[in-house]
Amino acid sequence: MMGRSAIGTAVVAMLWAGPLAAQQEDVRGLAEAGGGSASFVDNSPIRHGVVPGSGRVYVSSRVAVGPEFTYMRGPGADRKWFLTGNATIDLLPPAHRATVRPYVIAGGGVTHMMTRVGTGPYSSDEGTFTAGVGARIAAAPRWYVAPAFRLGWELHWRANVVLGRTF
Repeated sequence: MMGRSAIGTAVVAMLWAGPLAAQQEDVRGLAEAGGGSASFVDNSPIRHGVVPGSGRVYVSSRVAVGPEFTYMRGPGADRKWFLTGNATIDLLPPAHRATVRPYVIAGGGVTHMMTRVGTGPYSSDEGTFTAGVGARIAAAPRWYVAPAFRLGWELHWRANVVLGRTF
C-alpha cells in the first residue's frame, strides 16, 4: 500500500511540475526526507515500510556526497536501520534547463537489524550497500519531488519518494 501512494505522489508531482520554469540554480547541496516500500529476499518476500532522510553537498558540478539514514519497519518486531555515505551523479549538466533531472546513486555503510527469534530479541550489525536510479522533479523554486529505485545488501529492493530542497 505504501508503494502505491509513493507512485501516486510521483505522478502528481510530474503533472504539477510540467508548467514550472525549470532551471539549475546555484546549488551547493540538498536535504531530503520521504517514504516508500522495500522487500527483502527470503523464502517469501518480506515487505517493509521505508523512511529515508539524507543530506548531500556538491563536490563538483554534477557529483554530490553525504550521509543517509533509513529506517525500515517490517512485520512483527522486524526493524532495520541503515546509515550510509552516498554519492549521486546528476546525468544532465548544470547548464541544461530541465524540469526532470535524472541521477544515479550509490552508497555504503552499516545496517542494524532487530527481530524476535524464538523467545527473545535478536539484533545484528553488518556492512551494507545500495545502488540505483532516481529523478528530481521540480515542484517549486528550490523544492523537488524525487522518486527512486534501489537494490541493496542485505539483498533487497526499495522504492521511495522524497521531498527535497536545494540550498
